[in-house]
Amino acid sequence: DLLLNELLADPPGDDGSTAVVEGDANGDGVRGTYDDEFVELVNVSGEALDLAGCTLTVKGTLRHSFATTAGATVLADGQAVVIFGGGVPSGSFGGARVMTASTGTMILANDGGWVALDCPAPAGAAAIDRVDYGSGANDQSWTRAVEGSLGAPLVKHLTVRGLPYSPGTCASGTAFPACLP
Repeated sequence: DLLLNELLADPPGDDGSTAVVEGDANGDGVRGTYDDEFVELVNVSGEALDLAGCTLTVKGTLRHSFATTAGATVLADGQAVVIFGGGVPSGSFGGARVMTASTGTMILANDGGWVALDCPAPAGAAAIDRVDYGSGANDQSWTRAVEGSLGAPLVKHLTVRGLPYSPGTCASGTAFPACLP
């Protein structure tokens, strides 16, 4: 119902050759190794979901906790939420909810790893989704081969579209839910 759709562990470097800051995924005008890393979640449940108390862990280390106040982070059906490592995200991001990691960083490893999304359930935390990603993203994100499809493998973003990442939008750049099955 709620799935990890895209993650950027290896923001492209900025060589200063253009006016656009390469790798500035969060749109704050600065390329930051950890600030521009992100995880994108998409609600494919068919109804609004309250993310109160849900957590993101990277290789077993807590990196983000959603507010525990009921209703503080409600995600509409077909809507995405993007959690950046830091910085001051600026832009529309396709209408997605946007926030920075509650711990101040994501620290997604370029050499691969895993990200897990856990949410409270009546009997305790319940794993909602977990993705394993490989090393060598080569200055691009990992995205689902079929966006919004649980179980679809992660592929390098440039194999889907000629952009290195697309936080908050479909790989095509259109707003969710346009690309959802």
